[in-house]
Amino acid sequence: MELQRIERYPAPISLVFIDIDCFKRINDTYGHHVGDLVLQGLAHLLQVNLRSTDLLARFGGEEFVIALPNTTVEQACATMQSILNKVRLNAVAQYEGQTFSITFSAGVAEWHEGMTVAEWVAKADDAMYQAKQQGRDRIVIASEEDEGTEHRKLTASPQIDKKNLLIVDDDPILRAILTSHLEHLPITITYAADGEVALSLMLANTYDACILDGMMPKLDGFSLLSQKKKDPRLNVRDMKVLMLSGKKKEDDLARGFQMGAGDYMTKPFSLVELEVRVRQLMNLV
Repeated sequence: MELQRIERYPAPISLVFIDIDCFKRINDTYGHHVGDLVLQGLAHLLQVNLRSTDLLARFGGEEFVIALPNTTVEQACATMQSILNKVRLNAVAQYEGQTFSITFSAGVAEWHEGMTVAEWVAKADDAMYQAKQQGRDRIVIASEEDEGTEHRKLTASPQIDKKNLLIVDDDPILRAILTSHLEHLPITITYAADGEVALSLMLANTYDACILDGMMPKLDGFSLLSQKKKDPRLNVRDMKVLMLSGKKKEDDLARGFQMGAGDYMTKPFSLVELEVRVRQLMNLV
């Protein structure tokens, strides 16, 4: 909508990609309930320090994006630096008398004519990864020489060849928990909230592994496996599948394996065990 507005009334617009530093440590040490409080606290601090015309959204896990209309990349960087300074000085959450302070890394990219939304987000995301590589707790402006390139999250760390993991689950809380627990692995994580979206992603992209919920709207996990098995475009791709299901019946387990699942876990499950199985499935050291 903002880009359509710019077509009528030309003006600069910048996008900020934010990632909380060392968020997994908070979840692992204090629990996901404290992690949720930290997310809410940062979201509130961002809201009160942004304009009513700025667009703030949670992107996934501990990542946020902000679109700032009528804002150059330099102005956006100055705004985010001011917010980061406040985050450094003020705790964002409190639980049972203990305060929790954080920092964040952010990448800023200005939109230019001809740039797709995906390219725009990728530029800001890549700049955020540069901020992480430079030591976290900082703002980095996207390089202009990368304009118009596709998403390069896989090559953000050239010494690490990242693999692709697709998480398919209709529960946004579970997706966030899985992301926060697995994000330290050398992988790129993509999400789908239902089977139909997942099927489209599988046809358009290549994934090394998939965490697949058995029960979902539109197209459940078993039906998705069945379609994958029948479709020659998908069947030739060597994508390992770990099924998650609330069902503990042996026939469901056997059905999953028969349809091509490489592993099967029932809910509730151990996050530590899940990570071990994902590592094995994706051949991660």
